[in-house]
Amino acid sequence: MVKDKANIFKFDKNTFKEYKKDPFFDCIPGAKEYAECIKSTILNKETPYVLMLNENFGMGKSYFVTRFTQHLRNNNIDCIYFSAWENDYLELPFVSFSKEIIKYFQNKSMTKKASTEFVKATKSIYKVISSIAKATSFSANANLGVFSTKVSLDSNKAITAAEDFIQSFIKKDDYLIAFKKTLKGFIDSLKNKKLVIIVDELDRCRPDYAMKTLEIIKHFFDIEGLFIIVPTNENSLFKCVKSLYGFNEETSTNTESYFKKFFDDIETLYKPNYLEMVKNIINEKSLEECIKQNYISPDCDQYYSLNLLQVKISKYGETEKFTIREMDSMCKRILYYCKCIQQKIDCEYLTCLLFNKYSRQKVKQCFLSPEHRFANNGKKQQLLQFSIPDTVFNGFDDNYAIFQRYYPTFRATTFQTYKEFDDFYKKAVEEIENGLKPTACGSWIQDFSIYKENVSAYINSHKEEIDEYRIYWDSDDNDHLIKNFYHTIVENDYKLFEIKS
Repeated sequence: MVKDKANIFKFDKNTFKEYKKDPFFDCIPGAKEYAECIKSTILNKETPYVLMLNENFGMGKSYFVTRFTQHLRNNNIDCIYFSAWENDYLELPFVSFSKEIIKYFQNKSMTKKASTEFVKATKSIYKVISSIAKATSFSANANLGVFSTKVSLDSNKAITAAEDFIQSFIKKDDYLIAFKKTLKGFIDSLKNKKLVIIVDELDRCRPDYAMKTLEIIKHFFDIEGLFIIVPTNENSLFKCVKSLYGFNEETSTNTESYFKKFFDDIETLYKPNYLEMVKNIINEKSLEECIKQNYISPDCDQYYSLNLLQVKISKYGETEKFTIREMDSMCKRILYYCKCIQQKIDCEYLTCLLFNKYSRQKVKQCFLSPEHRFANNGKKQQLLQFSIPDTVFNGFDDNYAIFQRYYPTFRATTFQTYKEFDDFYKKAVEEIENGLKPTACGSWIQDFSIYKENVSAYINSHKEEIDEYRIYWDSDDNDHLIKNFYHTIVENDYKLFEIKS
């Protein structure tokens, strides 16, 4: 089983076959449509063109672009995928960058029964890149034939590597010209006369390596027909520039103008549909046993419904700005909790506690809805506050004032439990039926009789609301135990394991 599904080119052959047919079959909705938009940009923009796909870490850049690479190939658009991070142990990126081009050319010439011109162009590219590598001091020991290189650990050499590299090309302009000319000739032989190169994971590289890669793209790959895509985190590259060139926050405009040298445009990666993302992981199939035991219901509208669980997870994830990677992890964690809890699951409360526990934000933003039984100043507290309102007495008269004074039971009272309210209800009904005998103002009994029906109706109506609410939560006065149960298993994961075993 493949654990990390970000890079499809690391899959085994059988798994990769599925993605080769339909690269976006396991993606959240919107990925394929977004891919079509980028494909249209590639086919219609004048080249050379460098596009940044900007997004935060963990938002699925590699997940998208590896599938996008195969999507382009399926549509007869030549595309090379290059992971800069996997090669940043080298002093300079030119050798590893060129290696991927050679590998792609060689594979293409073997798979498409290439023409003599195509094979000749591939060999020419190889020879030119080999000459460039040998002409630079940093790669004197490079062996492109086996795609490996020996890197010197001499600190002085590392410091001057970039300068030596550029100086070598100043002295050897013929190599650079030959390289661009040969690569241009190869691109012209392609069906769409365009070659796409995706430079991934640049924001994970060493600052010096990341900047050198951009410089190489700018100076050596500004070739007609070449379309380069760099999925990265813009802020991370800003920090690289600031650390290398001494830009600070006050001179951020210098950083921005510096980036304009490299990128023709900056686009934001498509936004995920959080609800659909959750439904792909948490659904009737993955919770089959919980549904069978009626711990979660796929069709009810109560607190343990599957739909409520999915909605709350997606809402909290979006509010907390969880990345796709974090959402995947959170969904799987919640799935595990659901399978361990051997009772009807309070979907909202469990989700809220877990998101607050794993939130990256200093201020917790996952709040319970007012309808929830544990919400501060929520509906339950409002229902357990009782006072007969003025409207029941049709105005403010002396009888009402006397009524409130002599019957504290009907004043503003907050009950802590359902039982307290039930005891009050029994007493209230009894007193109303007995005529509400006060200890003073005996003449008031006759006057109150005109309000007796209204008071009785109001109290009964209030009881119906409370009964309906506690039936929804399937609970009486055990809220404290339930609350402690969820806090215990969330704060101490081993307790969950004890429950399961």
